[in-house]
Amino acid sequence: MTVSLEMMEQGLRFTINHVKAFIQDSILTSDADGLSLNRTTVNLEALEALCDPGETFLVGRHCRKQLSKGDCSANVPCEILNWVKDEAPDALLRFVAAESYEEIYKIIFGDMFVPIWRTLCGCPDFVSSAISCVKNYDGSLFEVIDNIMTQGEFDEIVMSLDWKSVRTVIEGVLQTGCGEEGCLEDMTLHQTRIGQVLDNTFGGQVGCLSLKRVEEEIIGLMLSLVHEGDAENVKAYIDECLKLWDALMCDERCSSEMQRTFYSSCCIKQASQQLNSRKMRKNFTAVFENVWSLLSEEEPPSGVVNKYLSMFDPAKFCAGKTRVYEEFNKQCKEA
Repeated sequence: MTVSLEMMEQGLRFTINHVKAFIQDSILTSDADGLSLNRTTVNLEALEALCDPGETFLVGRHCRKQLSKGDCSANVPCEILNWVKDEAPDALLRFVAAESYEEIYKIIFGDMFVPIWRTLCGCPDFVSSAISCVKNYDGSLFEVIDNIMTQGEFDEIVMSLDWKSVRTVIEGVLQTGCGEEGCLEDMTLHQTRIGQVLDNTFGGQVGCLSLKRVEEEIIGLMLSLVHEGDAENVKAYIDECLKLWDALMCDERCSSEMQRTFYSSCCIKQASQQLNSRKMRKNFTAVFENVWSLLSEEEPPSGVVNKYLSMFDPAKFCAGKTRVYEEFNKQCKEA
């Protein structure tokens, strides 16, 4: 079997078309009142219960008490529910109609993730409230969905997770978009440009903003998962990611254009450095090793999280090969 960018395109296109067909056939419905979600396949019962201040059967008494402490946490489920009912159908319809990867990436991130992210930015206490709800859940949800998971299975997972690290990671990731005004818009533009690169690639372009110039590294990435053990596969995959990122971002012939396209926002620079802080690296690693222990009997591969995160600080990652990212960082400090 020959591995190529064409195979990558076929795989992406097959997946997207499959998702679009599922949305059209099972998620969206329309009637005299307009477009809406198909309630036979989209179950909003849990969100509706969280939004109802008097409901304790599904939510549980502890969670209801946690959400009723007077802070903004009680409002978040209702804001998300309203978005799901009022805005999500139109966003999904735009996704179905999108023809380019640029459109698809903009819709997924800007129209779907950003509204939820912005809601959570407005209530930083919600993460701790939600984690408390999960850790101390005493509702009857599993009597309703016992075909998916039992209360005992849920409790076993909850007891196994490193919640302190999980909370730190979630709050840290959220904070990257909640700091400066306009950060989420900058992140949306960043994602949109990733889609633009895919359009350029599959349209036959061969410039800096095309994956054609790193086809060898992409094929290496696609062929990396061939080892017998999970740990070996993860190590090989991360190593190939580093090679690909080096070719994409650090090549002196294209680094200036890559910087202007993907690293021209001080918000993106700040987010990259925040995710690469010692605190975040430590907690990302803790979460990775924690989840790994639940899924595999092998020892987790060491150092892979730090390696992976290093890609998102291009000034350090490309040090000695190009200075364009370092020079941009200085501009942000001076601004």
